[in-house]
Amino acid sequence: MSSPQPTSPQTIIPPTQNQQGSQADQFFNNIAANPLASAGLSVAQNYLNQGDQLLKSQLGGIFSFDAWRYYFNVNTSFVLKKILMIIMPYPFLGNWERKYIIGEDESKLYNVPQEDIYAPDLYIPLMGFITYVLAIGFYYGSKGTFTPETLSMTTTLCLILISLEVLVLKFLEYMLFNYSSDFRIYLSYVSYVFVPVLMCTFVGSLQIPYLTYIALLFFGTSYAFFLYKMLFGSLASIQTEENKKRIYSICVGVFQIILIFFMMK
Repeated sequence: MSSPQPTSPQTIIPPTQNQQGSQADQFFNNIAANPLASAGLSVAQNYLNQGDQLLKSQLGGIFSFDAWRYYFNVNTSFVLKKILMIIMPYPFLGNWERKYIIGEDESKLYNVPQEDIYAPDLYIPLMGFITYVLAIGFYYGSKGTFTPETLSMTTTLCLILISLEVLVLKFLEYMLFNYSSDFRIYLSYVSYVFVPVLMCTFVGSLQIPYLTYIALLFFGTSYAFFLYKMLFGSLASIQTEENKKRIYSICVGVFQIILIFFMMK
């Protein structure tokens, strides 16, 4: 009796490249034929295109030298008057809306800072930031506890704090008003905080009881009022409820008092 012959295993032939391509084409054709899937893809593509345009515009603005140069176009008169506005804004009555002219394409062309006291600048914030870092180094040096890491740590903390505040305010602006202004405007506004902080720090160095808290109350409320007027003026062109813009500006201004107290510590 002969033993059964072993059967050879079946050879599995992988699909060819053409077969794989036809299967993929059939899959995408089925999706395209589905109205619901087609609508979903259309919406997703629309959002991707909007995000890509927004990213390009923001990144293009970050590396634009002309855009940065605008915020440093200042003179001595502007600097002195702007610092006075920060520490004593109450005499400057009226609307703090920025001055502009209408261009040929119907767009608004804002005046440079030295021609408009209500325009944001980055010269005062930069000088205030450098002075604040040096003041911290001097303070720890007078205590005998200064180390090289003190300046780097102070610089890093300030940059992180200011960057986070700018991002939060930009997000709130978009969510509340469906509007996105140049991030350098918010960078300017929130970085003016170094001026009242330096004033409070100087008063605190006099070692007079309770004078530091009086300085915090005075310069803090002055800066809060200043920032409220600046923000409300910059949002004047947005078509939305006045109360919403006013409440938003007030809340941002009041928060600065807490920020000044934290930076003094």
